[in-house]
Amino acid sequence: MTQNNKLIALLEYTVKGWHLFPIKPNKKEPLGEAVPHGFEDASNNPRIISKWCQWYPNANFGLNLKKTGLVCIDVDSYKENCAFNEFITGKHLPDTLTQHSASGGTHYLFRADPEHYYPGSLCPGVDIKYNGYILLSPSTYKNNPYKWANNLPIADAPEWLSTNGRSIMPAPNHIHSINSTSVRDIQRIIDTYGWHNTLLRLTASMVSQGKSDGEIHNITDQLTQPGYQIEQTHTEVQKMVSSARAKGFNDFAKAHDTFIAPHLTTDTIETIANHDNIFNALNTDEDWSHIFAFDEFTSKRMLLKQLPGRAGNPTFFKPRELKDSDTTYVLRWLNRNGYLRVSKLVVIDCIQALCEENTISPVRHYLEGLQFDPSTERHQLSTWMQDYLGVYPKDDDEKAYVQAVSRLSLIQGVARALNPGCKADSVPILEGGQGIGKSTAIRELHGADWFGDALPPMSSKDASDYVRGKWGIEFAELAFQQKAEIEAQKAFISRREERFRPAYGREEICYPRRCVFWGTTNRNDYIKDDTGNRRFLPIRVNQVDIEGLRANRDKLWAEAVYFYNQGEEYWLSDTLLQQANQQANERVENDPWVELVQSLPSKITEGTLKQICLEIFEDIKEIQITTQMTRRLSTCLLQAGWKREGKYSSGPQRNQARFIRSAEDIADAENNAHEANDF
Repeated sequence: MTQNNKLIALLEYTVKGWHLFPIKPNKKEPLGEAVPHGFEDASNNPRIISKWCQWYPNANFGLNLKKTGLVCIDVDSYKENCAFNEFITGKHLPDTLTQHSASGGTHYLFRADPEHYYPGSLCPGVDIKYNGYILLSPSTYKNNPYKWANNLPIADAPEWLSTNGRSIMPAPNHIHSINSTSVRDIQRIIDTYGWHNTLLRLTASMVSQGKSDGEIHNITDQLTQPGYQIEQTHTEVQKMVSSARAKGFNDFAKAHDTFIAPHLTTDTIETIANHDNIFNALNTDEDWSHIFAFDEFTSKRMLLKQLPGRAGNPTFFKPRELKDSDTTYVLRWLNRNGYLRVSKLVVIDCIQALCEENTISPVRHYLEGLQFDPSTERHQLSTWMQDYLGVYPKDDDEKAYVQAVSRLSLIQGVARALNPGCKADSVPILEGGQGIGKSTAIRELHGADWFGDALPPMSSKDASDYVRGKWGIEFAELAFQQKAEIEAQKAFISRREERFRPAYGREEICYPRRCVFWGTTNRNDYIKDDTGNRRFLPIRVNQVDIEGLRANRDKLWAEAVYFYNQGEEYWLSDTLLQQANQQANERVENDPWVELVQSLPSKITEGTLKQICLEIFEDIKEIQITTQMTRRLSTCLLQAGWKREGKYSSGPQRNQARFIRSAEDIADAENNAHEANDF
């Protein structure tokens, strides 16, 4: 049957007022993620049925009989002990709507009288289903279909169905007491919390009291629901008993008064809402499996799947950070399942513990899942900047530098992801015209979810918080290169971990860095400090191939992971470091004073800052020289090739810094003087 025909059939049922609900594909159990309360969540709303059919296209569908006002005689004629023919002899069985079951039995549907009591069994091989459900065509079970045998109108249930049937429930005067609570009282609890949830806790309670399997079954058999056989109850309860014993309820609970302790009253079955019980309730329930997780990359508690019973198609659920409303929802679920006085703080603690037991690290998982075979696959790690960023080295020395930066930029990214907090303070700077795709290239490399380009001021706590969950961070247009913050910027880039208290957090956290930094700029004179430039690795970009980079991203990272695991260093050698310093020095912002320093006569080979300042500015007086002027002059001297050589030990300049001129600079000054004379 096509999906469209299936929907038409289901909608025809709703026109009749039938209450339907989804069931696991090719099985008989309710689909818990759609109907957390099982058949009790059945609906005759066409809109809801359509959504269920859309979200769970392979699901079976069941009919809530009591809610629809129907009762069913379920004849298992394929069983050898079926005595239906003998039982029906002499009784009138009205013609009515009939369905063949997937197992070869027959379902006779009748209109039920709500004032009548319908027992659970008529005779061997024949059940009466009323307070339960049956599967409907076009459902299947074990790949066999349910089919309608006829299309007759539904007849009224015969009188003998409710008066001559054998009831499996004891008469009121013969109810056995269970810790002073009658079967009838527990039945009221079942009506409120559901049969499975109630017996799960009741069974665990009796196991913790040391009761034998036989004693437990003597009690739970009496709680068999209409429409089911004692054998079915016995089978389900035995699973609960075995599970409780396997978890040590019989030993641990008796010794420590924990796990599930029964306090059965005429109103409720209540469970001690301590940390251990709440943790076990959420950890062992199949519907809550692997819902909570701790993302070590973002250092956040995550919700990986849709909470059980929440509206919406779980297929489209996107993992997200936990919210306060999620805790409230968990509290409500626990209240409905016997934990009536559970503390919100206990639930928060248990969710935290569940998260930590399921730790995830998306970037690590991504990288560890990549494969690279160096013997068969193309090697691109050295050339990817040339291939995809349009980098054209002018000579062999610059080519060696570009290829080294290409390798280390990705390998240090791998190092930070696999070994958080390791040293990785190199900052490749992509230079190029506006709009050529520099920022997009970095985003493609690291993935949009793990990329950031809005770093707050580096001296703020917000900057420490921002790096969490980021793999690649861009310094857009090198806004970080403000003179007043240069030292703070150096310290920030070199930092290996963050220590801060997040917003609304109760404790300070230590977060080892998992990110690397990139810079982008349109300028070629963006470096304002002549020290510490080893961190900045300029790369001139001409044309970015975004499609090529996107297509080869996984291959690039796979190769980087391979060579990281081989122990390759992700910093420059001494030779290449000199090339990097040369590249950085070419980007240092030009100060007009550098030209004045270079024009000094060759005879001036050394001096203090004040002496050199008086030589440059002939009209200035010594008293007018400020600290700001000497600091600026010191930087310009170094940029012009002068060196600082200790301090003067005697004379008027004693204890003043001594700056000397390099031989190369003296030669340049003499040549400039000769050229000026010749001119």
